[in-house]
Amino acid sequence: MVEEGEMPHEALIREVQEEVGLDVNVDEIIHEDSNFDESKNTTFTRYVYRCEIYNQNENDIKLDIEEHTEYKLITTLGELRGQKVVDYLIDILSKNNH
Repeated sequence: MVEEGEMPHEALIREVQEEVGLDVNVDEIIHEDSNFDESKNTTFTRYVYRCEIYNQNENDIKLDIEEHTEYKLITTLGELRGQKVVDYLIDILSKNNH
């Protein structure tokens, strides 16, 4: 979530550091969508960014156990076969050749 006074890309950098212990350079927005939550009378906007991890590798990943219990790095969409993945993410990855 974006905190008060914070830009979305700044929230991304902070959240990645807090949740997995990595530092990222933000490249570009590759997906944006919004939905209105009637129960909260609020519009939520989702941005998906392309980022690059810098000065670190997979061994540097340290999950916040209150947020995540496991992770998986992939190089092709085929590696997600049989996994529970939200539709919008499959669309994004397909369009961006990941």
